[in-house]
Amino acid sequence: MALFGKASRPRISDHTFGTLALGPSGWSGDAPWLDGQHILVSVERGEAGPLDEDRKAFLTLTTNYRALAPGLQQALFALWKPGLGQPLWEESWPTTPEALWEMLELSSVALRSNGTIELLFAFAGEVWPDAMFNVEVAGSQVRPLSLDD
Repeated sequence: MALFGKASRPRISDHTFGTLALGPSGWSGDAPWLDGQHILVSVERGEAGPLDEDRKAFLTLTTNYRALAPGLQQALFALWKPGLGQPLWEESWPTTPEALWEMLELSSVALRSNGTIELLFAFAGEVWPDAMFNVEVAGSQVRPLSLDD
C-alpha cells in the first residue's frame, strides 16, 4: 500500500533470515539468533535477495559465534583501549577485554557483498548509548574496524 505517495518496500520471506525488506543498501530484517533471540541483520544484495553463500555465512557465524568470543574480545578492546586514559563520567570502566565484553551486546550483523561480515556492538543498557564498536569477521579471524560515538 502506498502511503503519502510512497510505495511500500519490497519484502521477502527467507528460510534463514526470516522476513527481509529491501532498502537503499540491500535487505534487512530481524533474523533468528542464538538462544531463541533475534538480531538485526542486513544483507548487501540487489533485488534478487540473499544468496546461498549469504545464508551459509550467517549460519556459520551463528554456529561459531561462541568460539569467536576470545577474538571478538581482543578486537573490541583494541578499539576501546586508546580511550582508557581519558577522563570519563563513570567511576569504573572496563580495563580488560573480558570486562568490556561483559558490558557489550551484539546489535547487528551485516553481510557484505564482498563476503565479509561486520558485527556492530553497543553497550548494554544506558551506559553509553551511542557508542558503536564495529568489527569484521572472516572465517575465524576477527579484525577491529571502528569505535564511533
